[in-house]
Amino acid sequence: LDEAYALMDSSAGVGGSGDTFSQEALRTLLTEVENHRTNLMVVLAGYKEKMGRLMRAEEGLSRRFPNRLHLDDYTAAELASICETVARTKHQREFEPDLLQKLETHIENFYWRDIAQQNAGLSVNLTERALDRQIVRIVSKYPQAFSVPVVSRTQSANLTDDGGPVLMRQRSSVSIQQVKDEVAFFTAADFGIEERPTLGDPEQRLRVQMEVERLTGMTNVKAFFKEMARTVAFVERGGDPRVL
Repeated sequence: LDEAYALMDSSAGVGGSGDTFSQEALRTLLTEVENHRTNLMVVLAGYKEKMGRLMRAEEGLSRRFPNRLHLDDYTAAELASICETVARTKHQREFEPDLLQKLETHIENFYWRDIAQQNAGLSVNLTERALDRQIVRIVSKYPQAFSVPVVSRTQSANLTDDGGPVLMRQRSSVSIQQVKDEVAFFTAADFGIEERPTLGDPEQRLRVQMEVERLTGMTNVKAFFKEMARTVAFVERGGDPRVL
């Protein structure tokens, strides 16, 4: 049962009675597990914190589900690889050269907080956003390949039966094959990497960390600023680096 904590009425909270449906669902689950101990396997899956709340909400769950298996979050490299797989299998796109490594760094710098909550779903969302960006990018780059002129009745011999305007194929310097070739690949710009190339720069982060260590002498303060340095974003505006 994926997202098994949905069995608990979240509005009731831990220890709450919940609604009638959630109570009945939990009772039925516990009864079936107890009555079929030797021929039934039930796996409850979900995020760690939410699963903990579910186990505390019904004391019978902890007794009947004593074994726990915690799966580590995906790494940035694994998430980038999942993006590539989703792009290839779902959207029929390949990655341009070196995009996989760039995307790994991009995810590590800007989405590290989201990994624990989304995991593989983060890769799916990033790839779908990349698809939207790619469409906008290509249409903007080759507008003449996508525009369809409307020709009035008096301007064309190719008339419709009702005498209304007709659509004519536009002569374009861009071949359909050119557009197809570009659509076949995702670029760094499609994943938003080129939009902020200086953001989350590891070298910038290291310089911040070194400066923090020079200016502070307390271990806890160092740890705080070290974590903050992971989230500091640098962007150049008019040549002046500023901290956001």
